[in-house]
Amino acid sequence: MSFSNQGTRDTELTVIVYKYWGIDETIRKIETEHNTINGTPTTLEINLYYSAWLIRYGEKPFKTVVFEYD
Repeated sequence: MSFSNQGTRDTELTVIVYKYWGIDETIRKIETEHNTINGTPTTLEINLYYSAWLIRYGEKPFKTVVFEYD
């Protein structure tokens, strides 16, 4: 989901992760791929879930990472 106004563009991604080892590298790959395809936003928030079931039933992500760009 992306929110924007005159000077900012905030983006929120929901990602289901099935392989949890090396999660920091996976997060960096998600960030790089998103920014390559969509351009760099003002803020990029990545919410990581273990399964679609958890999203469907309103559970919180197991990890949330926020990148802020100038």
